Amino acid sequence: TVEGLADQDGNRHPVQTAMINADASQCGFCTPGFVMSLYAAWQNGNGLAPDDIDNTLAGNLCRCTGYRSIVAAAATLDRAKNSDMGNPDMEHDRAMLAALKNMPDGAADLCFGDQSCQFLAPATRARRRRLLAGQPILGCG
Repeated sequence: TVEGLADQDGNRHPVQTAMINADASQCGFCTPGFVMSLYAAWQNGNGLAPDDIDNTLAGNLCRCTGYRSIVAAAATLDRAKNSDMGNPDMEHDRAMLAALKNMPDGAADLCFGDQSCQFLAPATRARRRRLLAGQPILGCG
């Protein structure tokens, strides 16, 4: 989520800073979608070249600001400056994303994480009910 992009000290991610500096938000309703699309491009190492920005932002709609300032924000991002910003969750996130990418279609349950935080993706509704029954404080969303 956009709330999780800042580092431990509350310093904004460069994508968030670029959006602010370009005045690329007005009402804020669409901003999280644009920020996360740009963040994904930042993390993946592609989609921020001038010819790619429109495709990176495709599917995100803005009725207030227009796209010029959002594209301008994207154009200021320098992928070479990418860093984990001291975020301890970043390595965990990368490992979880790799596990999800490598998960074959029709795979069994995916369980990932440690004692403090787990991601559970049951393959069937019956398995989900069993997981929830065994975890009274488990959130499901």
